[in-house]
This record gives sequence, C-alpha cells and structure tokens, in this order.
Amino acid sequence: MPIFTHISKGLLRENDDYSAQVVEKTMNSVVPRIFTSLQKRDEDPIISISKLMLNFVAAFEFIPPFRRMNVFSGLVRQLSADRFLYALVVLLIDKFPRNEQIVQFCSDLMEQHDIQTQLICFENLIKLILDLQMPKPTLSNYLVSTTKSKSTEYNSNILLVSFTTIMKDERFRTKMAKAPAHGEHLTEKVQALFSNLISQISLLSESKQQGSQFNSLCVKALNALFDVLPTSDLVQIFKYLLDSSDKKITRQALSSFESRLKSLRPTKKSIRQACLNVVPQLLSLVETSPDRLLQLTALHCIEHIAKFHDRNDAEAVEKVVEVISSNHCLKSEDTDFQVAAILCLSTLVEVLRDGFTSYLPLVLATVLEHFDNSIKGAARTARLHNACCSFFAVLLLHISWLMTGPHLDCILKACHGSAAAGMDTECNTERRRMMILAAKSTESQHLYASLSTTWSSAVCNGPEAFQEHLQLLNDVLGRQSKSAITLQSKSIWDLLLKAFDLRYTLSISSDRMGYDDSEVEELEESARSTAISMIYKLNDTTFRPLFIQGLEWTQASDVEDTGPNIYRQITWFYFLLEFFGNLKAVVTSYAGLIIEDATQVLNADPMRSVHSMLLWKRVILTLQQSFKHDQDEFWQSPSHFDPVCKSLTAQFQHASKVVMESEVIPAVTELAVAADSLNHHRSLNTGLLPLLRSDDAAVRLAAVHCELNLTSHLGEEWLGLLPEMLPLISELQEDDDEDVYAETLKWISRIEEILGESISPMLQ
Repeated sequence: MPIFTHISKGLLRENDDYSAQVVEKTMNSVVPRIFTSLQKRDEDPIISISKLMLNFVAAFEFIPPFRRMNVFSGLVRQLSADRFLYALVVLLIDKFPRNEQIVQFCSDLMEQHDIQTQLICFENLIKLILDLQMPKPTLSNYLVSTTKSKSTEYNSNILLVSFTTIMKDERFRTKMAKAPAHGEHLTEKVQALFSNLISQISLLSESKQQGSQFNSLCVKALNALFDVLPTSDLVQIFKYLLDSSDKKITRQALSSFESRLKSLRPTKKSIRQACLNVVPQLLSLVETSPDRLLQLTALHCIEHIAKFHDRNDAEAVEKVVEVISSNHCLKSEDTDFQVAAILCLSTLVEVLRDGFTSYLPLVLATVLEHFDNSIKGAARTARLHNACCSFFAVLLLHISWLMTGPHLDCILKACHGSAAAGMDTECNTERRRMMILAAKSTESQHLYASLSTTWSSAVCNGPEAFQEHLQLLNDVLGRQSKSAITLQSKSIWDLLLKAFDLRYTLSISSDRMGYDDSEVEELEESARSTAISMIYKLNDTTFRPLFIQGLEWTQASDVEDTGPNIYRQITWFYFLLEFFGNLKAVVTSYAGLIIEDATQVLNADPMRSVHSMLLWKRVILTLQQSFKHDQDEFWQSPSHFDPVCKSLTAQFQHASKVVMESEVIPAVTELAVAADSLNHHRSLNTGLLPLLRSDDAAVRLAAVHCELNLTSHLGEEWLGLLPEMLPLISELQEDDDEDVYAETLKWISRIEEILGESISPMLQ
C-alpha cells in the first residue's frame, strides 16, 4: 500500500509519458496481487480497497486532465467493476461534493461499461445511501466522510442528486434504448436490477418524512429510473408494480407511465398491445382504489392509451366507456375526474369515429350537464368548460352526420350560456374554435335548421351569444358555393330576417337583456354584412322574391299596430343603405319596390319620436345612395321621380327643427343629377321656389342653401331655370334675416362665376 501513497504524491502528478507508463505498469502488476490478498481477509474487501482508491482520489485534481480517465478506468479494470466501481464513484463525489465536473467524470467512467455493470453500480450506490440512514452505518463509514459541515443528510442528498444526474445522461438513455434491439425486452437480469432499484429507492423515500427535500430527491431519482426504461420493459415492470402493496411506488410508477404515454408514438404493434393489456388493471384501480390521486392518475393513463385502440377493439372499448361513464369518473362529483373522463372520451371519438356512435347516448347528456355547471356561479371551472368544448369539437369533426337536430341544438344553446357567462379568454377561444368546426363539418341544411331553432336562445343570452351565433351563420356562408347558397337561399334569408329583428324584439321585451344601443348597432352591422355577402352570390331571379319578403316583413308585428313596424323599418332601411351603397347600379331597379314605403315615411312627421327621426334619416340617406348610383335612367321615369321629388321638397318645412344640410339637401342634389332632364329639374325647382318666400327664416335659408348646392353641382344645366329664379333672388337680397341674406350673396356669386358675367342688371 505505501507504494500507492508514493505514486499519488509523485508519479500520478507528472505530465510526461514515462511517468504514465510507470504508473500503468505498476497498477497492472501490483493491483491484481493486492486484490487477491485482500480477498483472503476476513473483513469486507471494500474496506481495504477503499484505502487504495483513496490515494488515487486524493491525487485526482493533480493528475493532468487528459490522463485522468486512463488512470481511473485502469484502476477499475484491475479490480472488479461490478463490485468496486460504485465505491470509486462515491469516493470521488465525497471528496468533491457539489462539483458538476466530478459528477460528469463519474458518468464518463461508468459509460465505459455495459448496462448490467452500470445498473449494479447504481444499485450499490442506492444501498450505500440506505446504509447511511441506519443508526449504525457499516460500509458507508469507510466511503463517506461525516463532519459537522457534512451531515448524514447532506451526504445522502449529494449522492442522490449525483445518482439522478448520471442516470439522466443521454448516452445511458441511448444505450438503454438500443439494448432490446435483438429482442422485445431487456434481459431478465437487467429487469431484476431495475426492479431492485425501484424497491430500494422506495425504501429510501419511506425512511424520511413526506415532503422533505430528501423525499423529493427520491421521487426525482425514481422518475429518472423510469425514464430510461424502454417502453416495452416499462410496461412489464409497471404491470408488476400495479399489484404492489406499496401504493407510493404504484403512484410514482403511474405518474412516470403517464409521462411516457403523453409523448409515446408506438410504431411497433407489440408496444401498442402491451399498453392496451394494462388497461384492465388501470380500470380496476379507477373502480376500486380508495386512493383518489391513484385513481386520477390511472384515469389519465387510460386517456393516453385510448389513442391505441382501433375499431376492432369493440369489447375492450365498451368496458372502458362503461367505467369512464360511471359514477367513478364522468358522473363523479369531483371536477378532476369529470375533466379526465371527458378528455378520455374525446380521444376515443378521435380513434373510433363512427364506431363511437353507439356509446354517444350514454355520455352526451352528462357532458352537456357538466358544461352547464361549468359556467354557473361559484362552481364554474374553466378546465371542465374547455374539456366539454373539446369533446363537442371532436364529435362535430368526426361524426358530424350524427350531431344534428336536437344534439346540435343542445350544443348551440350550451354555447350561448357560455358566451353569456363571461368566461376567461381561454374558454372563449375554445368555444369559438368548436363553433368554427361546426361551420366546417356540419351539413349546412342541418346547421341552418339548428341556427333557426336556437335563435331565441342566442338573443336571450345577450350580445356576445348573439354575435357568435351570427358569426356561425357567416362562417357557413363563407364556405358555401353560389349554387349551394342559391338552393338554400330561403332558409338563409329567414335567418337574416331573424337577425334584423333584434331591434324590434328588444322593443317588445320587458328588459333589454344586456344590450345597449351601441351593441345593437354593432350586431345589426354584422347582420347587414352577412346579408350583403350572401346577396353577392345570388342572381336577380333568386333574390327579388326575398327582397319582397323583406318588405312584407317590415309591415308585420307580433302585436296589433295601426301601421308598419317602425323598428323593423329602421333596421330594413339601414340594410338598404348598404345594399344600394355596395351593389350600386346593379340594384338601382330595386328602388322601385321601396318608393311607396319611403314616401310614406317622408310624408309623416319625423319629430313624433326618436325612432321616427332615426327612420326618417335612414330613408333619405338610402334614397340618396340609389340616386347616386343610377346609371340606367331609372330616376328619369316620371312614375319614379315625381312621388319622391314631391316628398323630398316637402321636407324643408322641418328646417327649423332638423338640419337640412346633412341629409335632405344632398339627397335633393343627387336626385337632380340622376334625373338629368330639364322637365324634372323644373318640377324640382317648382317645389323649391315657394320655400324661398316662406315666413320661416330657417326654411328660406335651407331653400337658398339647396339652390346654391344645385347650382354648384349642375352648373349651366340648372341655370337654364334662372329666369324663374331671378324675381325671388331679388326679394332675397332684401331679406331681413342676415343668414338668408349672406347665403343669397353666395348663391349670386356662384351663378355669376358659372355664367361668367354679372346678373345685377337682371335683378333690377
């Protein structure tokens, strides 16, 4: 032994090749003899060998880095790696605690040996940590130094951390993955070593109080151990551990098995089948275990294994669905079990698709009930809500043909409740994603029918629900061809009229149901946009009857009225404003259908209510859009021009109460441009000239302003009527109202600018 003390103080520290050769020859010749002699002693050879190894450990930091591995691997080679490798590792870690480079060196040293030797080293290392926990340690006294600063707990933690780090080495994991390359499983010896390691780490964990740092490190070590096992062997060991009386081991094994299943994409049928073979034991745990956490983890494992089923596993799937839909899972009062059960059912739907049809009646009503509960009061939970949305989404995606009629109605109503509940952003995203899938996957005729059936539910649940309901309609329209929309145009138009009816529905309701005026405006705008996008895909033959239906709809109401439904008229003329504004000259002829309604509104008193004023403005703006885009001489026809001209000029009588410049004057100007006829211009001017002599200064001012506007837009065409206007212009120059007088001067100036000469002589 003294020779190694000399070597550690001298030769091992040298950097030359000669010294390295001397050390190697000395080790090759002396170490085997020492080892043989120590075998004959009564004491454990590890005690004596540790003294030999300590000399090398003491010289570690002085040995040139590039020679260290050769020296220490040579030392292990001369001894028995199975018996003494772990001791050298422990001595190194004890000498240099919390040194990552030393742990890496130990990992490199162990990597030079096969899997079995490495596992034996790991097993001995855990045994040593167990020995440290004993009241009277034996071998650990010779390998681990204990001082005031290095307590037993400190040493145990350091060794456990090192064990976990080395176990996680990617090279070891790769070696484990390749180990069963010539067979389906690891050798029985290796499997036995893994089983022993699992049991020993569990014993370690039980030696300390739950929740301690040491206990946490044991859990990490156990996870690292499970992680390196090939899937087929993990399943084999897992099946054994499920029957273990130690529920802590079972729980940890389940947790690790679940982690593996999350990322598992088995390419081998044998691995897939091995996972499926575990399901009966997992189901038994769910049904019989008194340990809630164990049941829940088992349920998560079943969820991940569910993706391995196929349509031929009818009997196995039936058993899974039976347990999942039972009081232990889906019908449990525990939200965690409800969520896990619903996610498992979602996976089964994805795998089985049409094959899940027979199981749907068993679970759909319960899932709908959970969805309803997830959005109520203090019991509301986002996880349960989102799990239900995922389940509905896969149903709509994979068996959409079945999700029609009452089934689809129930889902849409549930979504309305969710939208009204004010859930968080994630819940809203999940719900909308599910509704997008409904639009893509469900046959449009079924979806239109359900949208119609559940429309009142959407309205009653407030603006958010109404908006999503309307968006669903818009999404369906967006994916349909022109021919498909033409075939179903009547159903779609009926839905749009329901959307247009929001304003009237709120007017006859006892409360506003959460809608404010700005939200009503936004929702009507969305409805109008959807209607316009539909109309773009229709021809005149298809749409004209629908347009007439819309006109008739404005005249109807659910209560006895003396006239048209003003709320529907407001919405309708809002729509017509965009209709004529977007489709322009293509739809000018449709104005002939609204002349009667428009003139009826204009001939009534706009000041009788707020709604009357709003309707009055919408009608005038709508007519203005129609005038503006007339390219077919539609408004030159006397039957079209005359009634509108008379009604528009009559509006100036309201000049003292309503601003004419924003609606009436621009509309009159556009009508004059569209009429493009001296006779029509004369008719229009005939209606305006008497207004210039009105007793009301506001009326005179508005009439002058209108004449100025017409003069500016039509120029010489309008000034062909100048002789008729000159007497009144002369009178206006002497008007007592300063505003009228000033506006008259502007008008005269504009006339002179167009004619290029003064009209003063004409006014004498």
